[in-house]
Amino acid sequence: MEIGGKSLKSQMKRADRLGCRYTLILGENELAQGSAGLRDMKSAAQSSVPLPGIEDTVTDHLRAR
Repeated sequence: MEIGGKSLKSQMKRADRLGCRYTLILGENELAQGSAGLRDMKSAAQSSVPLPGIEDTVTDHLRAR
């Protein structure tokens, strides 16, 4: 979570340096759509995930690892 005003690009670089496997992107647009972006940091693939049930989706991705 970034509340210091850093750009999305710098946040993604930091997540990569920290070794994060996935990042969850949740901004104003995503909230308005009722979804979040789930980014695979290894492949750079990103998918839209509905907020209801997001816990199960993230858990499934982590287990499939």
